[in-house]
Amino acid sequence: MGEFGAYSTADMDSRIKWTRFMARYFEQQQFSWNYWEFNSGFGIYDPSKNTYNTGLVNALMSDAMTAPTPVTFISLYSSNFSNPQADGWKLYNNDASASSTLTINNGKAVVTISSAGTQTWYIQLMRHNTPIEAGKTYRLTFNAASDNNRNISLAFQQSSAPGWFMEVSSSASPKAKKITSLFLHRRVPMPKPISFFPGQQRARSCYTFCY
Repeated sequence: MGEFGAYSTADMDSRIKWTRFMARYFEQQQFSWNYWEFNSGFGIYDPSKNTYNTGLVNALMSDAMTAPTPVTFISLYSSNFSNPQADGWKLYNNDASASSTLTINNGKAVVTISSAGTQTWYIQLMRHNTPIEAGKTYRLTFNAASDNNRNISLAFQQSSAPGWFMEVSSSASPKAKKITSLFLHRRVPMPKPISFFPGQQRARSCYTFCY
């Protein structure tokens, strides 16, 4: 494992917790490691005082891995795309260069792309007005497959400035794949659209979504 370290502008408690976790995790994976660095911004030694930072030294050398913090998730929305209206999801072709259709098949949303357009956002599968709050952590999980290997992006978006604030990209292939992302929302609470961006890349493709 290459160098790792926690910079001195962070608070010491956070530096110790992060350093402890990284050192013990690397050891659990049977990696050797190097700490960056000895006596400067990340350092464990203060040359002006001729003293070691015992909290960081112990985090590196002897502290045990702490138990994970329990997390409880409350479901805000879940869909199996079972109703004819696709559970509020709408497909948008946002440019003349893009063409796609949305169908519902066996509890899945199927987006068939006949012309991908020149930008990913020219085709959007969107569900409006998902309520989220500042200071909360959210987990997005969905299953996706494509008849061609290609990338797919998912975002919570807002149309007004400052625009996007969370986006995750992954790959889709003929075998269905579960994709999960965590993010902390720090801005003002407001309803947000959830948007998939399957456009651009290949001229013809078919996506299957299970949210």
